[in-house]
Amino acid sequence: MRWTGSRLPCSTLGLRLNDPTFPDRFLASKRTGMYLRVLREGITQAELDAARTYLIGSFALSMDTNARIASTLVSIQVSNLPMDYMEKRADYYNAVTLADIQRVARRVFLGDANAPNGPPRLNTVVIGDPANVA
Repeated sequence: MRWTGSRLPCSTLGLRLNDPTFPDRFLASKRTGMYLRVLREGITQAELDAARTYLIGSFALSMDTNARIASTLVSIQVSNLPMDYMEKRADYYNAVTLADIQRVARRVFLGDANAPNGPPRLNTVVIGDPANVA
C-alpha cells in the first residue's frame, strides 16, 4: 500500500502546528484509526450487515416529528433524488457490496485514479496542542 498526498498528517500540517515531528509521531502512535483498517483489510461482511441494519432501521425512528419528516423530504428534493427514494432506500443500502466500500474508501482516502468520481474531497483538521494529539 502506498500513501499519496496528505491523507495522513503531512509535513505541511507539522509546519502549521509548529511541530515538524508531528506526522512521524502520529504514525508511530499506530492510532491511525478506522480509515487505515478499511483500506488495508477492508470491512467484514458482518460489519457491513450491521451498518445496513442500523441505517435502514434507524431511518424510520428518526422520523418522529413533522419537522424531521419535512426536513427529510426537502433534503430528498434538494438532492434531486427520485420521487420513490423513500420506498427504495433500503434497496439502495442492501445493494452496497464489500467491493463498493473498498472502492469508495480508496477514492476518498487515497485519491485512487482508477476509482470513479474524480479526486478525493476529504480534509482532516486537527485541533489542539500537537504534543497531546499523537
